[in-house]
Amino acid sequence: MNRENDHLSGWQLFRRIREVDSALQLNVIRLIGIVTFFAIHLFNYLMMDNPSNHYQEFHKSAIWLTTAWLLMTVAIFVAYFAQRLPWYAKYCSTIADIALLTAVAAIGEKADASIVVIYFVIVTASLLRFSKPLICVTTIGCFLGFLTQVGLTDQSWFDEQHDVPLTKTMITLAAILLNGFVCWQICRSVQRWIENKGPVTTDVIRD
Repeated sequence: MNRENDHLSGWQLFRRIREVDSALQLNVIRLIGIVTFFAIHLFNYLMMDNPSNHYQEFHKSAIWLTTAWLLMTVAIFVAYFAQRLPWYAKYCSTIADIALLTAVAAIGEKADASIVVIYFVIVTASLLRFSKPLICVTTIGCFLGFLTQVGLTDQSWFDEQHDVPLTKTMITLAAILLNGFVCWQICRSVQRWIENKGPVTTDVIRD
């Protein structure tokens, strides 16, 4: 623990420790997720006898987006071990995750893409930082990300014909919001528990 944190206690100390530790944890999760999901895509691509031109273009674009995602992950590792991660890095990396996921889905099947479920993973992962503002930003970002996929799929939002069933859209958006609300409540419960428990020291949290 750095000397600059010696004056912290309770919830503030817990938040500071999670701020540092979760940066590495989340980046490891990010790396595992990128490798796993791209491996699934690559396996599916290699199993195709004669992929269409559209799917080949999607494959090429997916490689570039995945490369960009991996480079961001490496940059975070470098900044973390060099102790150069600013406080706002968590917002930048989370927004980048949402933007890259949205881009990958947009060049594919959009709202019907299987990878849109990763929005839920991103929201849940934000809980590791125990930052209520970050949870709110992540939830809203994923909400808008999926809404973007619906907008790209539907020719017109306000007619009687919906390329993405209205029920599916409403349930998915509601589930994203509910996921974020659950994470926010868990964070709030931990904060209240620590504040009511009394002084929390570094040794107590580490144990």
